[in-house]
Amino acid sequence: MPAFIRVYAAIIAALNIVSMFIIGLGAALSLLAGRPAGLVVAGLQLAMGFLIVRLALGLAKGERLAVCGLCVMYAMIVVLVLVFVSEPVLVKLLVLAFPTVLYLPPLVAAFRRWDCFH
Repeated sequence: MPAFIRVYAAIIAALNIVSMFIIGLGAALSLLAGRPAGLVVAGLQLAMGFLIVRLALGLAKGERLAVCGLCVMYAMIVVLVLVFVSEPVLVKLLVLAFPTVLYLPPLVAAFRRWDCFH
């Protein structure tokens, strides 16, 4: 298992744990402000964050299903940004730059070293 993939997996997991903490704080503040509907959105975001953390840990362990799962998650992110961001194309490309830099290098490296995964 290349160290490059393990480092990227740790970065993906850490960033998602931080974002889950921020989402949890936002949900608590939403509840205190008297808007309980925000809890539904926060719950969905926390579930997605947990799933991505699990996939990142699987990527670090060398699981093929984690590689495929992260491919699906990256594809979903791209589709959601392209469909729901109602800004010009340049803004959409800038929004897509972060997930592309975060997800694409370890996925390409994982597919190049597919035989290292189980």
